[in-house]
Amino acid sequence: MRSTVWKEVRGGSDSTCRHMETRGPETILVVDDDPAGRAVLSTVLHRAGYRTLEAATGPEALATARATPPGAVLLDVTLPGMTGYDVCRTLRDEFGEELPIIFVSGERTEPLDLVAGLLMGADDYLVEPLPAEELVARVRRPLQRVTDLRTARLPRGARPWTRNAA
Repeated sequence: MRSTVWKEVRGGSDSTCRHMETRGPETILVVDDDPAGRAVLSTVLHRAGYRTLEAATGPEALATARATPPGAVLLDVTLPGMTGYDVCRTLRDEFGEELPIIFVSGERTEPLDLVAGLLMGADDYLVEPLPAEELVARVRRPLQRVTDLRTARLPRGARPWTRNAA
């Protein structure tokens, strides 16, 4: 049976962010300034077997990603401290194309917002509300793509490396 442990982790500017730990195949960083929104996304992912990290601001997201590199990032566009677009660009610079980044927004839902997110380097842009099953499928697909790419680069018979193996 899975157990859940919440940890408080120091973020930027003396704030904290919560980490929900479970034994799962990958760690997903959930970045949203709305605590209820973060909790919903984390709970859905946790139930799907993922370990989640949470951050409420752009600087917290970057500090968390640097401390514990995630397998993927769910990122709100409107964040205090810096925009989700800026966070996306910084994560791309630091982690490269192998880090799936998915924008999730209930406020920035115009076609221009979606295009801007994709042009900033996001792998997907989801508009809330969306069914839990769709969220999990949209997260699972880029994670599988990255796993397939890593496996394809391995010598024959080698075991795949997992960034966040539990």
